[in-house]
Amino acid sequence: PPPPLSFPQKTTNNNNINTNTRQIRAAVLTASPCATYDAAQRRLASLTGLPSDSVLLQAGCAMLTGLASTTATQPVDVVKTHMFVARKAVSVAGSSSGSSSPGSSTMAAVSRRIYQAHGARGFFRGWTANYARLGPMTVLIFVTTERCRRLLGMESL
Repeated sequence: PPPPLSFPQKTTNNNNINTNTRQIRAAVLTASPCATYDAAQRRLASLTGLPSDSVLLQAGCAMLTGLASTTATQPVDVVKTHMFVARKAVSVAGSSSGSSSPGSSTMAAVSRRIYQAHGARGFFRGWTANYARLGPMTVLIFVTTERCRRLLGMESL
């Protein structure tokens, strides 16, 4: 297996859009929901007085988790899309000249171009469409998980 610190180096130096951005997105998407859901459930339960096995509480917490997950993954998705478009522009044009050259389609170069053109907001373009996809899925996942845990006699998350 590769040494633990080889992933970040490969991510910044490699132009493999599919592997690198998928790995980063997966890491962000895996890390953000569980902690967010747990914190939201505690906070909403204390504010509303709803029991932890309430479907209403679980759905509300899952919606908040979807908001956090969408916000965390959106910059990676935007960079990935820009990298894909830059790579396609090069292959269609048949040349590697100009701003769409493979060397300038690294994650760092694409991020820099997005920031220069649109500022920090540029990384969140398409957020609403992404939440429309990720939000309902997050609700289904967490409500289903809580129901399964309850059926198996396990504690709530």
